[in-house]
Amino acid sequence: MPPENFKWITAYDIRTAVQQIVPYLEDTSNNAPRVIYFEGWYGLAASAVLRAIAEHPPQSLREKFDKIIHIDCSMWKSRRALQRVITEELKLTQQVAAIDMKDKEDDFSGVDQGSRAEVEDVTTVIARYLVQSRSLVVFHNGSEDVVDLTDIGIPALKFLGTKVLWTFRGRLRLNDKIYIKVDASHLFLYAEHGMNWNAHLAEEAREISLYTHKLGIGVTPKIVTECCLYLLSLNNQCNKMIDYNWGTHASCYWVCDGIIGGGRQDNRTWEVAHALQQHIRLEDYSSNAQLMSIVEDRLDLSSNQWISITESYFKEIPPETTTLFFSSDKSSPQVVSLPSDKFHKADQLRVLKLCGCTFSFSSPPFHCCRNLRFLGLDRCKDELQQGEEEEKTDEPAVEIFQRLWVLDVCHTDWPLAFPPETEEQVVTTNIREVHITNGRIWHSNFAWKRLPNIHKLRVVEPTNPWETYQGLPSSLESFSLDAGRGHENKAIISCISLAGCTVLSDFILRGSLPNLEELDLSYTAVKILDLREVVQVKNLQRLFLMGCDQLRSISWPKTRMYKLRLMCIDTRAGGGEVDNRKLWSRDCSLMVYQQDEVKEYCHASIAVADMRFLQSLKFLWTSETIQCDKWYLCLSSTSNDDGRVWHKDKMGHSYSTGQLAVAAPSLPNSLTYHDISIEQISAKIDSSSSSSTQFIPLDLHMEIAEGISDVTDKSSTWARDAIRHVMNNVQSLHVHDSSSITSVAPEHTFETSMMNGLKRCCVERCPKLDTVFATTYFWTCFSQLEIFWAAHLLMARFIWSRPRDPSSLDPNDLSFTQLRAIHLHFCPRLRYVLPMASNNTLSKVLETLHIHCCGDLRQVFLMEKEFLETISSARHEKGKLEFSNLKSLYLYELQNLQQICEAKLFAPKLETIYIRGCWGLRRLPATADRPVAVDCEKDWWDKLEWDGMESGHHPSLFEPSHSKYYKRRHLRTTVLR
Repeated sequence: MPPENFKWITAYDIRTAVQQIVPYLEDTSNNAPRVIYFEGWYGLAASAVLRAIAEHPPQSLREKFDKIIHIDCSMWKSRRALQRVITEELKLTQQVAAIDMKDKEDDFSGVDQGSRAEVEDVTTVIARYLVQSRSLVVFHNGSEDVVDLTDIGIPALKFLGTKVLWTFRGRLRLNDKIYIKVDASHLFLYAEHGMNWNAHLAEEAREISLYTHKLGIGVTPKIVTECCLYLLSLNNQCNKMIDYNWGTHASCYWVCDGIIGGGRQDNRTWEVAHALQQHIRLEDYSSNAQLMSIVEDRLDLSSNQWISITESYFKEIPPETTTLFFSSDKSSPQVVSLPSDKFHKADQLRVLKLCGCTFSFSSPPFHCCRNLRFLGLDRCKDELQQGEEEEKTDEPAVEIFQRLWVLDVCHTDWPLAFPPETEEQVVTTNIREVHITNGRIWHSNFAWKRLPNIHKLRVVEPTNPWETYQGLPSSLESFSLDAGRGHENKAIISCISLAGCTVLSDFILRGSLPNLEELDLSYTAVKILDLREVVQVKNLQRLFLMGCDQLRSISWPKTRMYKLRLMCIDTRAGGGEVDNRKLWSRDCSLMVYQQDEVKEYCHASIAVADMRFLQSLKFLWTSETIQCDKWYLCLSSTSNDDGRVWHKDKMGHSYSTGQLAVAAPSLPNSLTYHDISIEQISAKIDSSSSSSTQFIPLDLHMEIAEGISDVTDKSSTWARDAIRHVMNNVQSLHVHDSSSITSVAPEHTFETSMMNGLKRCCVERCPKLDTVFATTYFWTCFSQLEIFWAAHLLMARFIWSRPRDPSSLDPNDLSFTQLRAIHLHFCPRLRYVLPMASNNTLSKVLETLHIHCCGDLRQVFLMEKEFLETISSARHEKGKLEFSNLKSLYLYELQNLQQICEAKLFAPKLETIYIRGCWGLRRLPATADRPVAVDCEKDWWDKLEWDGMESGHHPSLFEPSHSKYYKRRHLRTTVLR
């Protein structure tokens, strides 16, 4: 029944419909409706009428409104996509960019396309832009419900003179129930019955054709009309008896029938067909949908070319038939038998689907159909299974199979045997799509690579005892496997490998796969990997996703994967071809973890090009589904960082089974002192350094390299949380060769305790790095850090930032309670290393302090005022700050260094001091009674300041040694010009 607030308009075509609707839009009286819904001719051509009003409005309508906003969302995606159309229509380029950015964030967060809501900031901008204008909004609504445009940014209608003209219709949307969702307050306009309904269908087809042209894949209105008639004609014949599965096969029917492409098979033809299928509301044409019967009754849908019949009408097929759907009566217990010559006159038959019948599989009735391209079999049986014992041959069936383009098998077991001598040869280059539902079409040993042109493979509840899905050709674009639930005896699949299917973008895995041991999607174009529908993969042991540069998110199975032992993921670009690049992740895992192969936990080697991908790797910090006790994580945009060793030309390295060791960064080639090279000095430093200061990646290791940018405060909460969780669990960290990163851990990532699992850290060659760790100190941080390296940070001013409010620090804070060694090399703009406050325990644990060539460094540790006052007034050690475990102090070429910190120092365990080029330093730490070896310049030693023997600060407590050649090289004479 039509809504209460409705009116008929007398219109027989688009032009007269526009003329009838415009007066309702121009009516600005107080009682005039603000929202008008147009239904078209029982759903047909409504979209064309709205487009005509929006794009070619009469002059009178232009004078009434400041803006006419055309919003075409008849192909519905989400509320955010609707908002995007509005911003593009209003040419708000910055807001379009904001939506793009939010979409990218949601890609990494795994947010479904249909669930993406509008962006609030963009809503505000749209509202401000339109608030001063009288606007007419023309809206094609492809969603399932009424949309309140105010939420998207369109100003409130009743206050600003804005009007809305909208429709649910478009793209052949003839659902009989959708119009009842129209709000009762909206004026509902019907167009009176047209005389030429096929003309209205042609207008609908013209609209659909326009959509495809905007995508750059043009389909003529004539072809679209034919495709629509094909769909409506067959649907009108037996839609309750036959499941046409339009959503899956519509494009196949159109191509195979010859409507699109004229019967030719090429990639362009299929692209056009798939594009058209995406622009028609095929979900309205399922067997359960209620279509507007009045439309089908008034259209001329009679055809001998496209036939859909049941057994009671199945006599003889007209010779001109190109498509035939046949179904036995489901209510009849008797099975329909088809003789082998049933289709001998159907020379033009190109699309055939048989449902619920029997025939001889060795000599099927369609073997004479030379033009057959689409074959569908549903609930069909072999007559030989009923007692015939004659010897059968599969030669006719094999010939049929070789001619097909699409094969669809449902609930049918046809163990077609191909000649064994061609087992490794190509069977057919024609077939593009194979769909199998609870059935099979060949023996279990069939090699998929014998179908080199297959583009789509869909298997549901296979009855074939396949053990592996391997060797699929690189042409595959779509793969779907639904093993069903509880099919443990049937689903014995142990390996699914689609590695090298470089155009594979659509991957679906569902059901119970209790025997699956390995899943390999390496070098595919999969963007979203959703494994939530997999109900059981209890035996999965290996997962490979190398070279997947399109991968944005992974949704893991809900059940725990107890046996997963090896996981390798690489989303970086430029990985190269499968045959030309080693699988670095496999090599890395087997080499680095060779000693632990037999242990019962998962090893993961992961390389990603964007930090936001970490949202998909929750197993790095939680064991809900995967227990991962060893992982290597590489954040880099380039595959040159191979995830195993640091390059010799960068740092020098040593490698041993089970661990990686990195030596100190090499010093530059130059001579600072006469006859004393820096290489000699570096060797002296290295020989004095204990082996414990070598950087050795630990079980949970992360590397950050080129192409990785900062995680900004505008990133999604999920993205920031993921970074924070990983940072708080990582045990060793290596950051190097990044030209864009400005902070390893920005302040907004320190909202809670941070990096408390980190034990070893090395940061080098990051020219834009300003503050390595922007720590807030509100919570405990770096509580396990033992060794810190930094080298070649040209712009870095601080290693750790200062606390905002030192007086608010917790005196029981456990930050830096394990930091034993600090190594800094070539950080010319470094101002200080670490602020020290009353809660800092660093002075109690630090053993080694090595700083080389940091020209701007004036003091190593910045003393907070309150802490300095506390030390000065303390009786213990006569007002000195005690470094209880400091043993090794190396300071080299620090021209501006004035002091290690403002407080006087006491280091009772100090053993070795090496100082060169620190002419501004005037004090050494006080020490205990035992002598301390000091290697320094004699001129510098002679100028040191001392507190006296009673303070443990006297030259006699040290054993200085001076190089024979310690003076700088100078010109012997002065040249005056």
